[in-house]
Amino acid sequence: MSACTISIKSFIAQISCPLLAMSGEDIRGFRTKMYSLLSALFRYPSRELESFRFDAQIPSEHYRESANLLKDLFQLRPYEESYEIEFTRLFISAYPKVPCPPYESFYKEGRLMGDCAMELRELYHAFNIDVVREMPDNVSVELEFMGLLTRMESFAERGNFVEILKVEEDMLRKHLTSWIPRFSSCVIKEAKVEFYRRAALLLKRFIEEDLRYVEKLLRQQSLT
Repeated sequence: MSACTISIKSFIAQISCPLLAMSGEDIRGFRTKMYSLLSALFRYPSRELESFRFDAQIPSEHYRESANLLKDLFQLRPYEESYEIEFTRLFISAYPKVPCPPYESFYKEGRLMGDCAMELRELYHAFNIDVVREMPDNVSVELEFMGLLTRMESFAERGNFVEILKVEEDMLRKHLTSWIPRFSSCVIKEAKVEFYRRAALLLKRFIEEDLRYVEKLLRQQSLT
């Protein structure tokens, strides 16, 4: 089966593959690509996004809303110089305050580098990951870590595979879905650039659909 290929450089979503059953490996590839893309979208804008290729099949059965929002996002340019100004205003520096700080601790504890950030730092260390340039609860860092977990699934034996899924479920339930809906709502409300509004909506929908998918996988594993 050929992959559905989306070239951000051409800004055209070529999502025309038939809705056939996909293997676990295909879905894993989609999830890895999605986390990689979303992590990049919420880092400081770079022209590298123009050459990013989304060369994974899209499992509409499990990610129907995400697939549609992905198409909507790719109708827009992934990089413009104005995005740098907007990113800075939304997430880094603005007067009298930053509208949407991209940190879990801010939404759950009303401060930066709170308990959840420390918990994430310890979790990353358990996987031999050191976060140097950003806070451990930065949205982009959390998404990048989820992408790493999905890649690890490919090399895990059954017992380890289940343990990785449990870490993913914990990340999604205890961290990502516990604060990103509020963060995304803030971006949708405050952004002056449509690209960030669409990216925020895609982020919110994807993590919700991904949590349901991971929970389904764990239920299936418990029956085997």
